[in-house]
Parts: sequence; structure tokens; C-alpha cells
Amino acid sequence: MKWTSIGFSALLTCTSASAFATHVETIHGLEHAKNISPSSEAHTFYIYAGSFLKHENALRYQKSLQAKTNHKVDIAERVSHQKKFYVVIIGPLASSAEVKKTATALLSTTQLKHDVIKKKNTASPMKSSSMKASFVFPRALQLNDHWMWSLALGNSWFQTRNATLQITSDERDLAVVSQSTNNILYSAGMGYHAFSDQLAQNKYFTDLLIQLNYYYSSSTVKGNVWAFESINCDNFLFKAPMRTSRLMLDLKPELFTYRGFNSYGIFGAGASWNKMSYTESAINGTDPIGAATLQGHSNVTVAYDLGVGINKPITKNIDASIEYLYTSLGNIEPSINSLTQQSIVRAPSFSMQSQSVLARLNWRGGWS
Repeated sequence: MKWTSIGFSALLTCTSASAFATHVETIHGLEHAKNISPSSEAHTFYIYAGSFLKHENALRYQKSLQAKTNHKVDIAERVSHQKKFYVVIIGPLASSAEVKKTATALLSTTQLKHDVIKKKNTASPMKSSSMKASFVFPRALQLNDHWMWSLALGNSWFQTRNATLQITSDERDLAVVSQSTNNILYSAGMGYHAFSDQLAQNKYFTDLLIQLNYYYSSSTVKGNVWAFESINCDNFLFKAPMRTSRLMLDLKPELFTYRGFNSYGIFGAGASWNKMSYTESAINGTDPIGAATLQGHSNVTVAYDLGVGINKPITKNIDASIEYLYTSLGNIEPSINSLTQQSIVRAPSFSMQSQSVLARLNWRGGWS
């Protein structure tokens, strides 16, 4: 929890009164607290368990410790080198024996390993508004803090290039693309915030989300067919409906935070399951017997994503994102099996790409 002015003043009142009669000793790190030397002097002890640049990280750590001890665990703000830190503090504790007992119990359950420094004061640790040095310790691993689940909805704009149809060994037609329809893009995923403890203290590259995402969309490629690849033989129209499902492993490094908005990149690779069919219709008085209709064909291609996103926390466990994605889906083609009298030797192969804008809702939580 965050210090309020009332709680802060009350703590100063309580601790400063005893500071005249006893020394206040602050111990930086649970490992050092565990190995504290016995003291017969009258002391009041505080354990500085860790400090964080992000309040949400300090809050998770504070809750983790509070669940494992009956002693009070608070969060205080500190400023060092013009940077604000959130310090997780355990105390007050009445004796060095109690300090040792508390630290030993916490380390046995959280398995924390910290480099530590001991610091003595003759006044309450809460009176200082700054620290001569900053101590940044990772929080304990909590699976329910690291897992991310998401749902997304957006729109995809598809692009492709012209493709050729090999009708016979002597005739090759050109499918001239005039349009690839845009359509809704659906996505669902799960991810894990890796290296959160190490990256949370950085100014840049502050998080890395490794996410497994499923995407689904569809489109129809439309255009004209030029027989013998000649514009003078514009005899048919074609349409090629396709649908695509892909499973992508996306890396989303958080680049920096500005005014509460987190920006991140998207780098992904995976597999795309595609299906396409193909139908021609005669125009300009052309005999329709020459129109080809090709059965649907499924293929699997290697796909990759490149993109950027902006994320904004809504609550402690829920945040919303807007993402832009460029996706390469590889070559998609129908079957060479014709449903009409017009047979072919090789089906047209369309190299498909898409550009998408997605609104994503993320929930941070899982099992412990």
C-alpha cells in the first residue's frame, strides 16, 4: 500500500518518540537480516527488503511478504539521483533475535537471495526523504503475476501480387489482382512476462512478454485474367476466397513508458494454416467453357509478424492495448483439380501479406 500523509505522520510520531531512548537500526536485505549479530542494546529494527522503480512491482512484493509474516510490511517512497524508488520495509521489530527469526522464515518460503548492506542510524528511517544509495532487489517469483491472457479484435487489410496460371505447356495466363478484401481479425493468446525482476528497474526495455497468439481472418482476392499474359486477351474475371488461421510465438519487448502509456515492439514467427479456392467467369462475350473453377486447397506456410503497440493499465490486473501488425503469410494457392472442362497444369500462387490494427484486452493472472 502507498504511504498517506496521515499514516506517514503517525509513523513518524510513533517511531521518533522511541528514537530518543533507543537506536533505530535499518538492515538492507533479508540475507543480511538473517545473519545479524546478537545485540543487547535497546534497538528498534526495520528491514529494507527491496526497492523498485515501479510501484506495482513494490506492491506485489509487499503483498507476498505480508502473507508470510505477522509483522507490518509497508511501502515508502524514496528519491535518489532525481529518481523515485518504492521501498518495501518490514517493521518495526523489537530485537535482533526477532529480526533473525523473521528473515530466516521469509527466506525459507520465498527463496530470496540478495546482496545486502547494513546501515545504522540514530533516528527513524522514515524521516529521510532521500537515500545515499539505491538498493534494487528482485521480487519473488509469483506465477499469477507473470502470466498474461488476452483477447483481441481488429481489422486486416490484405495485399498480394499478380499470379500466373499454367493452362498448358504453351499457354500461361496472368491473374491480375485488382482487390483483396479486408476483413475482421480475431485473436486470443496467453503469455508470460519473462525476466520481470531484472528488467523492471531499467529506464528502457523494462519488460519482455513472450506470447503464444492465435489469429483468424479471411479475404477474397479479385481481378482479371489475361490469356497468354496479354492485356488484349482480357477475357475472364476471377475471385479466390481464402481463410487463414495462424499460431504465432510473439516477443513483445516493452521499450519505454511515457505518461502511463507503455510502448512495445512485436516480433513473431509461426505457422499459418490456409485454404483457398478459385473461380473464373467469362466477360466480353468470351465462351464460358474456357473458365476454370479450382477446388479448395489447404496448405501450411511459415508466417512472421512485425509490429508496434501501446498499452495502458486499467486496473491492477487488466490493461488495454492498441497494436499495429504487418504479417507475411507466404504463398497461398488453390488446388489444380478443376470442377469444369477447363483443366490446368499449375494453379496460381498468391503471396499474401496483411496489415492489421487490433484492440487487445489483457488480464494478468494465473495459478500459483
